[in-house]
Amino acid sequence: MIKEPEEMDFLDIFGQLDDPRIEWKKLHPMPGILLLTLCTVICESEGG
Repeated sequence: MIKEPEEMDFLDIFGQLDDPRIEWKKLHPMPGILLLTLCTVICESEGG
């Protein structure tokens, strides 16, 4: 069942994207990776 736009959260929205990775190489779900990446950018994290 598809939720109404105002009821959808980040993981719902990005969970609808196609995951281009090879099935047997997936260790973490794509929406979780995208959420972590977004949080890192918002917090202005520096690699190192």
